[in-house]
Amino acid sequence: MTQGSEMASDQGSTGTHRQRVIDNHGHIGKIGNTVVPDAYLEIADEMRLNEREHIDLMDAVGVDAAVVHCMEDGLPLCKELLKQHPARFIGVCKQDERTSFTDEGLERLRMYVEEWGFKALYYDPWPPEARVSQGMDPAEWGDPDPFHHLYIDRYAPIWRLCESLRIPVCFVSYRQNFEMLWSGLLKIKARFPRLTIVVIHGIDPRSLVSDDGGVTMPEQAVELVRQHDDVFLDLLPGLDGMRGLPSRYGPNDEVIRAYYDTFGPTKLMWGTEFTFVGKPTLEQYRYQFDYLAQRCPYMTEEDLGLIRGGNAVRTYRL
Repeated sequence: MTQGSEMASDQGSTGTHRQRVIDNHGHIGKIGNTVVPDAYLEIADEMRLNEREHIDLMDAVGVDAAVVHCMEDGLPLCKELLKQHPARFIGVCKQDERTSFTDEGLERLRMYVEEWGFKALYYDPWPPEARVSQGMDPAEWGDPDPFHHLYIDRYAPIWRLCESLRIPVCFVSYRQNFEMLWSGLLKIKARFPRLTIVVIHGIDPRSLVSDDGGVTMPEQAVELVRQHDDVFLDLLPGLDGMRGLPSRYGPNDEVIRAYYDTFGPTKLMWGTEFTFVGKPTLEQYRYQFDYLAQRCPYMTEEDLGLIRGGNAVRTYRL
């Protein structure tokens, strides 16, 4: 690869400015031949692509960089990834939520950002029942549990530090916190108004669609996203299609249209979950990249530029 390709310049071949294309939701499976620890998805080692293979996919489709979510156990490896490919991978670090609010945890987070180059915090304590299924004891996370009580004073030092470091916090919308998440995030934004928020998976799409295809969003979720210029929704269009699964956004992508009509293109960020998908192939990646342009004719080229990169550039201060 040439240096120009590696740096993913935002100047086109004619020298005119073009919008960078950013995959806002990715994972790194291997660095070289070393598997990167990640507890979110259990996939066979042979299905994990390394950074070179990931870059080749991005180059083939026309993606300049990928935001990669990294578990704390894998951060030393991901640190080297960011050092070797600073223009191609944007690191988001996850910490152990049992200790992330302590003085030691806060110092680790500061180091991850200021010294290791990570651009955001991924805060996801998992639903308590999911922790039980993994052999964990939810009581170790304290009472009240952070999954439903992100806004209490115990966690305020995290949001204060992220606000001062000017890094976004990525919170995850699940079916299990669908009703409670939004009031908690509104409380956090009221207390830390300069904190940028990215809602991973968006407003949980499977919880929005009724049997007749109607879409109903929680009022507080709408309030959160509409009232704050620095709150964004993660969007994973096409992730289900080539795997033979029904679209999480409804049979005719009704949720994507509802997001667009309710919030506009300035609040949506395109992602893929690559390379932690069932088929980490060029065919699948291109399908997900083209999905919005092919299935959402109401989106203009300007809209797609924002959703597939412009909003991420602003969010991560690239």
